[in-house]
Amino acid sequence: MEFCEKHNLKYPPVISDFIYDGDEDRLIKYIEKISDGPDPIDSRHIREGVCIRADGTQWVVFKNKGWTFKLMSGINMEQVGFIDPEDVS
Repeated sequence: MEFCEKHNLKYPPVISDFIYDGDEDRLIKYIEKISDGPDPIDSRHIREGVCIRADGTQWVVFKNKGWTFKLMSGINMEQVGFIDPEDVS
């Protein structure tokens, strides 16, 4: 965010800041909850999911796709001739 602000670039919205307390079940439920719903940039379509950044000595990013997005993607993949844009890129 600091880099983007310094260079006048847009970045994805921060949905939540939290500190992981070691409760893995609670973390998974929370991530599933924030991964679904309307898109925070354009509420006319669903949210694809969220990226979770784990800060430490070296930060790591995990991505979780929302249930509704996964459901709709599965329906698309069953159509004849469907090409997944993520597979092409």
